Amino acid sequence: MPDNSVINTILESILKEAMGLNTSSVSLSSLKHALSRRMRFLEIDNTLYYIKLLKSSHQELNELIEEVTVNETWFFRDEAPFIALRDYAVNFIRKYKGLPLRLLSIPCSTGEEPYSMAITLLEAGIPRHAFTIDAVDISRRSISIAQKGIYRSHSFRGPGAQRHQRYFTKTKDGYSLDQNIKSLVRFHRGNLIHLTRPLANTIYQVIFCRNLLIYLDSSFHQQSINTFDSLLADNGILIIGHAEAGLFSNSRFTPASYPKAFAFEKKKEYDSQLPTPMGSVNPSPPRQAHDLSPDKGLSTSLSETYEDFPQATHIRFKSGEAQDDQFNRAIRACEDRLQRDGASSEIYYQFATLFEQKKEWRTAIKMLKKAIYLDPNSLDAIDMLAAIYQRLGDDNNYRACLNRGQRIISRLSRTSEAPA
Repeated sequence: MPDNSVINTILESILKEAMGLNTSSVSLSSLKHALSRRMRFLEIDNTLYYIKLLKSSHQELNELIEEVTVNETWFFRDEAPFIALRDYAVNFIRKYKGLPLRLLSIPCSTGEEPYSMAITLLEAGIPRHAFTIDAVDISRRSISIAQKGIYRSHSFRGPGAQRHQRYFTKTKDGYSLDQNIKSLVRFHRGNLIHLTRPLANTIYQVIFCRNLLIYLDSSFHQQSINTFDSLLADNGILIIGHAEAGLFSNSRFTPASYPKAFAFEKKKEYDSQLPTPMGSVNPSPPRQAHDLSPDKGLSTSLSETYEDFPQATHIRFKSGEAQDDQFNRAIRACEDRLQRDGASSEIYYQFATLFEQKKEWRTAIKMLKKAIYLDPNSLDAIDMLAAIYQRLGDDNNYRACLNRGQRIISRLSRTSEAPA
């Protein structure tokens, strides 16, 4: 079994350089098990010899990356990002008739996300010839699974798991995805840190990159944001994970008006000479106060009614007194909802989101702890808590949150059921 100093050497130098791995995002025991499995497979009992092999063999480095990479995903994971994708795509096609819509999923894991993107676009009535989807992952095994398009029950979770059943055929090996859907996605091996041509030279209108940055070392965060800047069209949207929004607070990106999707767009001052960004275009009339169904996929803005504030997870506050007034109104609305409906994990998560955007970290932490107490399986709250601890430099609590989230995901994966 490798000792701790060897583990740290691998984390700090080899894996960090190869994939930008955040050294605190992988538990020591997980990495020890990964190393031990590779050493047993190769029948190597000398750790230093294995490290020497690791530094000289690109193939073995890839094998170790396969062992430590977490590929946990499912079809239509979180509804809001796909509602945002649908609304953006419909707007784009209407406004820029004849222009291709290019989408990127990175990392794509075993394919559930990019295939969900393809299904979303088809169900929105967008012709298959009007868009292209590139999907990128560092894991060869994951890409191989994605290209085969055969999935087990753990790829279908949540209330919408059965909604898209018609795209699959049940076989003895699992659920086989329709070839017409598979043909819409082009898979590539790579990663955000070392993106190569032609992907590095492509401009995308939509980029899904959810829950990657939280696992990258902080020294790669700005590089990643710069990469998004170069890849994303000036009128495009970038969709990230719940816990990663804080990393964009001082960048040229600003939250786009898609509720709960954690979507970002480039700030307007950088693209004032370009057509109006799609994030601000709404194909439908303004929504009324009583019409708040998330299924309609319509955006919530600060100009809407007081009752809308609890629904907004990314309020773009103005400066000065206006900012304080909007924040206080949002807090009062959450308090009213708390009194009316009682305590819930969701309402405390809403509180935390508001305080997080104001950078009132300690209050946000208190709200998130209440949310997790009421719902111990709230991955959204755990992810946000991890991100705040990371910003505060609290490595112990940051790692504890990541490990807790991974345990929950593993447990849900084991207990999930296949679609009917």
